[in-house]
This record gives sequence, structure tokens and C-alpha cells, in this order.
Amino acid sequence: LNFKVVGLQASIAYPGGESFGPIKNLSPLSDMDGSVDVFAYDCEGNCMRLFITSKPCPYQSIPTKVITIRPYMTFTNRVGRDMYIKLSSEDDEKVLRASDSRVCFIYKETSDCDKLQVRLADTRWSFPIGIAKEDTIFLVLRKENGERVFLRTEVRGYEEGSRFVIVFRLGSTLGPIRIENRTSAKTISIRQCGFDDDHWI
Repeated sequence: LNFKVVGLQASIAYPGGESFGPIKNLSPLSDMDGSVDVFAYDCEGNCMRLFITSKPCPYQSIPTKVITIRPYMTFTNRVGRDMYIKLSSEDDEKVLRASDSRVCFIYKETSDCDKLQVRLADTRWSFPIGIAKEDTIFLVLRKENGERVFLRTEVRGYEEGSRFVIVFRLGSTLGPIRIENRTSAKTISIRQCGFDDDHWI
């Protein structure tokens, strides 16, 4: 199969309401570890990011390749209660239920798409973060009374079913970092880079 002359469009299909995105060139799949990101759209303008890879057919007598299409990101809830997710600033919130494992969502595409925000039922939204590599991120969720909830966010890569698997767990109540003030009579305020004045601790 010559991927240099092959393109692909994708749609989140509803009967009679297909809306395809632009044609994506599949030539990167000619490389051994090549991959392509494709956006599929529905008739309301919502989209889903897809991750496309290829591999040789497992039967040696068939000289062709198998194209695999998977969600770019899936989400698993290990917090023990329902969570809420947004994937862009203008996105509608989605419910990630306590029992959900490896689920994906459609979202409203904006210039800051794939900026993940989460909250619990009794907290504000987290600071938006981008998902670009395997990592462990600790999110701070604030309640209206000022209490904080730490959320351990594990970003796993290249697992079966998607490019990234995002696993949420409750973090330690003491937080991911221990900071001690050893000065005798001074109060020290800290905040993470990128947060506004409401996030001083």
C-alpha cells in the first residue's frame, strides 16, 4: 500500500447527518513508527481527535498493512466519585462517572483545544493543562471554603485503545510537595507558575 497517494476523512456519523473534516495525508504511515492525527466532526461542529497508525498484516502471505484508528485520549476515573471534564475553554462539561474506564468524548474545537480542565461536584475548575507526553501531574482543586483537593493525574502513553490514557486518582491530603517555613516570624505565600492571584497559598 502506497500511503503517499492515500488520504482520509473522518466523520462522527449520525444517520443522514455526516460532516467530514478536511482530507488528511497518510504519507507519515509509510515510516515504521509513523502516525497521523485526524479530527472527526459531527453536524454540530463538535469534534473528536483520532490517532491513526499502521502495521504489517499478521499473515505473511498477505502483503498489506493494517490501519488502526483509535481515540487520541481516553479517560479512567479512579477517584471514587463522578468528575466533570472540559477539553477546551468553550467546551460543555462532560461527566466522567465513578465507574468509567477508558472512555472518550467529543468536544467543541477552539484555538486552545486539548487543554484539559477537571472539577469535582464541590470544587472549582482546575487550571487548564495540555497533554503532550507521558507524565504524572498533580492538580489542585479548590472548594468554595478554601479547602484543597489534590488530584493525581497519570498520563500513560501507547496503551491499547488510545494514544494517551488519562487516569485520575485522589492524591495525598498533604499535597504532592512538602514545604516548611522555618523562619521565626515571617509568613511566606507561594503559588504555582501560571496561576492567578486567587491561587496564593
